[in-house]
Amino acid sequence: MTLATEELVGIIPPVGASELPVPKCLQDYADLPFIGLDKNDFSEFWRFLDQICEKHHLRLRLTLQVKETHSLLMLVAAGMGVSIAPRHIAETVQDALRIVPIPDLTEELPIVAAFRPNSQNSMLATFLEVLKHCLDVRASNLAPKKLVLGSLRLGKV
Repeated sequence: MTLATEELVGIIPPVGASELPVPKCLQDYADLPFIGLDKNDFSEFWRFLDQICEKHHLRLRLTLQVKETHSLLMLVAAGMGVSIAPRHIAETVQDALRIVPIPDLTEELPIVAAFRPNSQNSMLATFLEVLKHCLDVRASNLAPKKLVLGSLRLGKV
């Protein structure tokens, strides 16, 4: 079930950290050293990104693969290359890195929940509602301190 979609943005080194040019469109990323999350651990993301690249007739020059988002961001900050990531990841470091739009990249990453269609779990509907609510809150930047569901208190959203 698709719960939401998210824009992809470019993440590039801060001014002065690299001589790399600022990419203006998706094709520009093919000419730059690309840092990506591990293809085995993030296979669905790569499947999505590979489909986009195929559609736009380009191939990214993957120079480094990392296991964690934090490592990816640190390598970009050090000027080792550029990356493309969902906006929520980029926004966590907007003061440390440059976040650039990719105007010709109109596809958005689906955020999905997977479950058995014939599930008898009585909490599934409530769980999906909470997930959707959390995504709506994040999207509207309301970010409440706590989400209260009945007598169950969930920590920060």
